[in-house]
Amino acid sequence: MSRDLRSRLKELETTVDALTDEIVEIQQRLDEMENAEEKRNEIGVGVDEEEGEDEGMNEDDDIYVA
Repeated sequence: MSRDLRSRLKELETTVDALTDEIVEIQQRLDEMENAEEKRNEIGVGVDEEEGEDEGMNEDDDIYVA
């Protein structure tokens, strides 16, 4: 029984390590995406829904460059 518990514990530790690595990778990708979004906003590219509505633009035309 002790051997089975140790084996199961090792499996669980391996699973936790793999999931932790995956979470770290996902967080890094999210950070990269957020940084890319911030850079786009800094150069003046974005979406302005209110401006599009006032000018009679449709949903596809609401992208502008400052």
